Amino acid sequence: MKRLAAVVISAVLIQGAGFDAGASKENTAFKIAFYSGRSGQDHIYVVNSDGTGLHCLTEGTAGGICPYFSPDGKTISFLRDRAGGGIYTMDRDGGSVRKLIDDTGTERHAIWSPDGSKIAFQSNREGTPKIYVADGDGKNWSRLTKGDGEEMRPSWSPDGKKLAFNTNRDGNWDIYIINADGTGLARLTDTPDNEVFPAWSPDGDWIAYKSGPPRTYSCAYW
Repeated sequence: MKRLAAVVISAVLIQGAGFDAGASKENTAFKIAFYSGRSGQDHIYVVNSDGTGLHCLTEGTAGGICPYFSPDGKTISFLRDRAGGGIYTMDRDGGSVRKLIDDTGTERHAIWSPDGSKIAFQSNREGTPKIYVADGDGKNWSRLTKGDGEEMRPSWSPDGKKLAFNTNRDGNWDIYIINADGTGLARLTDTPDNEVFPAWSPDGDWIAYKSGPPRTYSCAYW
């Protein structure tokens, strides 16, 4: 059985006007990718782990949100809501931008599997938001979760065999896990609170998540 830990983490690394969100740490060169609306439009930035070297990767383009480094640190996946929308990739320096998966709905949180061979993402392309998995090149996408309600925020286990996600299929938001082939669905949390944003520990023994009382706003698509 996986162990769970509800945590509250507060840290200041980057300062500036606008909204900074969606940080993704690269393992090989100690850089962090994130998106920010500090310029008046959402763009992808990278910064060194000590807060120096801030650089915009999508300046002069349609921008982007929700960046994630590939496991080898050479590629960044990200999303666009304009200029065609969909899931994109680019080199770590912002070059060679290409569309990976067409936007037939609202896509969010395109997460690489640990070996880089797959990408999990959430999309409402077939109605309510569900978890999908595609090959690392964007081909052969398929729907992983098939329950009622909204299912969001996929998170790969370190061995690539499972994904954790949050869903409101039972009323409030809870954490579930599922095998990468769509079998073995299991509910991990069952409280009156909302449990969201699951994240695996490096050894795969723990799942951290955010927990709090239900709110009136919808977190759909984010």
